[in-house]
Amino acid sequence: MNRALLLALFLLPSCTPVPARSYVSPIHDWLTELEHARNSQRPACSYTRSDSARDMHNIACDPRVAGIPAASSHEGENLPALALDGNPATAWRGVPSDGKWEWVLPFRKSVHIGLIRAWFGDSAVRGVPASYRWEFQGTAGAACDRDAPWQLVPGGIVDDRHPNEFVHGSRTIHAQKQVFFADTDVCALRLAVDSVDGNLAPVLRELEVYASARSLARGPGVKVEALAVNPALARSSAEGVIDGRYETFWAGDKGAGKWSLQVTLPEARVVDRVRLLLGYDAVTVERKTMTGRKFSGSHLPLRYRIEVSEGQEPLVWEHLEEADPPMMQAEPLAVRRRLVRLRHPKPVRLLRMQITEATGFWGESDPAQAAPVVREIALYQATDPRPAIHEPLFLSVNANPSALTRRTKHGEAYVDGAFARDAYHRLRRIVVGWDADTRWPADASRPRDDGTGRFLEAIEGDDPTLDRALLVENSPPPLVMLSGGLTWEPGAVTALAANNSWIWNVAAPASSPDRGMGQLGDEVRERAAPFFGFCGGAQILGILQAADSTPDVYDSLLMRNTNEPVRGIATDKKLLERAWWFDKPELDEQRPLIEFDPTDDLFGTLVRERARAVSRAFPSSHYDMLRLSAFSKQLSDWRLSAWSDWCRPWVKQPGIEPTAADEQHVGARCVRIPQAFHSRARDRYPVVGFQFHPEQRDFPRLAPGSSDEERGDALNVFANAVDRAIEAWLRVGWANQ
Repeated sequence: MNRALLLALFLLPSCTPVPARSYVSPIHDWLTELEHARNSQRPACSYTRSDSARDMHNIACDPRVAGIPAASSHEGENLPALALDGNPATAWRGVPSDGKWEWVLPFRKSVHIGLIRAWFGDSAVRGVPASYRWEFQGTAGAACDRDAPWQLVPGGIVDDRHPNEFVHGSRTIHAQKQVFFADTDVCALRLAVDSVDGNLAPVLRELEVYASARSLARGPGVKVEALAVNPALARSSAEGVIDGRYETFWAGDKGAGKWSLQVTLPEARVVDRVRLLLGYDAVTVERKTMTGRKFSGSHLPLRYRIEVSEGQEPLVWEHLEEADPPMMQAEPLAVRRRLVRLRHPKPVRLLRMQITEATGFWGESDPAQAAPVVREIALYQATDPRPAIHEPLFLSVNANPSALTRRTKHGEAYVDGAFARDAYHRLRRIVVGWDADTRWPADASRPRDDGTGRFLEAIEGDDPTLDRALLVENSPPPLVMLSGGLTWEPGAVTALAANNSWIWNVAAPASSPDRGMGQLGDEVRERAAPFFGFCGGAQILGILQAADSTPDVYDSLLMRNTNEPVRGIATDKKLLERAWWFDKPELDEQRPLIEFDPTDDLFGTLVRERARAVSRAFPSSHYDMLRLSAFSKQLSDWRLSAWSDWCRPWVKQPGIEPTAADEQHVGARCVRIPQAFHSRARDRYPVVGFQFHPEQRDFPRLAPGSSDEERGDALNVFANAVDRAIEAWLRVGWANQ
């Protein structure tokens, strides 16, 4: 046997799976793939930060951890290993005639995976699986079993062909970048693709897998003691606190006033992190002293105490002060996802949680209705170098004054929910398992169930609770998504104007009489959390970024589509740049032509094979915009990555921004509109803004003269932005636990 073959056989892991169907990749193909990975000019693995507190490298291409991938078929030289070479220009491609496809990654030993990042397809309509499954092979005792059956990774089934296209969008476009929070012990991982649109085969450009710390409470012999005679929620189970499943939980007796639960490990282990997942889900409640709704939680523990003991008799309990509830102005803050970092690691065998105050099912503070829900308590060993990766919070912000939204037909709670539902129907196509969260379903026929609140929560922009403490006490900090704006005008004082329109001093803090969002200014500038803004929300991000730099922040940043300062509420429809998903076909030619930087990864999936730098596939609706000149002044820390030219006879010349003659229409002038931007440096969380609306829907038709690859551009730009947030959580959040 030659040396190369011996090397290949040596490199095959002991838990190499035996697939359910025969694989056609022979040993010489594996050798070719191995040689390709070695000779690649790109890094074989994603970044590993030496200064990180945690091990944050991609184990899928680490030869110490992962073996050589195999597949049920591959087209030509598009071998399975090309999905792990760090080069998105190469890919594994299945054979179109197969009808079903499998791609397998074996591991040399059992690993606890927490996150899978996948980059599929050639475009939104070519090569992205429409339905697929993530499957795994488990262990037999302590070792990997090559004959173990394949199992579905919990939550790992995807079907992106929802029949309600009115709500969810076209079933034939798909997000190329998708992410899955797995939380599973695996010896091998399998991507099983059941369907690809257009009689095409799946394309897997890049796959990354990140290992996560495993909770000590998930091990054998762990016990939970929690007294609940008549729990507030009938599905309550003490064991649900430690099983790692979001939809299981323990609920205390309604109105008991005091509640307690205890987790007992088989032996004392040195612990440095404790995770608490609390409450049934997030809700909002009417404020007593001001307008608007206050962010709160359903069956949320508010005041509690965590104590630990080594378990030796006589028992000595130590209070974990680090785990005390976060407070805001002496009141408990509604934080559901906490990772408590112990100042000094300590041996723990017993952990008990004693709760003395909680909310009711609708967040009410009535002691008779109060009962806490605890979804998970996890403990992590101090010697475990891996981060504790769990699904983060996506926080939908109604970025409008509550005094305005409460005057709408259905009231502010309805408007809050409408923005959350927009985010829901987009993110369910990007984050695998999102459909388990039924708090803000895009389809009203979906009932609320125990999966509620897993990913998405809603809050109002002028809620004083939306402040630094809420962001940093969640672990990791949430992705804060600022909605588009309704009919209001920025001004120095919040007030109802004479024409019954609303003026909002958005730069003022929410706790002030003007009820703005200025309390987030430092958080945006310091990038304490990921921030996304859509249209009016993008303009607010600009205001928050620049609020301390100039006294006339509104005029220096914003302009009307006429190239004039924003004055009053615009009502003339001809001034509106608008292209919406339910427009009539005769309006398709009026869609804005948006140019983008093809080297910017916010648009990277749009230019893979057919080079282009324009799109007419982004929904848009605005009278006002951020000024281009601001990006060389107050917003110079942000990179402008897309723009368009607004050309109309009523664009003023001279105006507050430079203009150019419209070459197609005599007498018309053109002013440039910033359409997309993001913060530059990647050592902190990103700020991303869109003047258009990728968080809404994709157009059902192409604009005249557009290429087929433009279908799904809006969804994919949104997915690329989410991918930037995922990368930041890897680099900043989980890496520094």
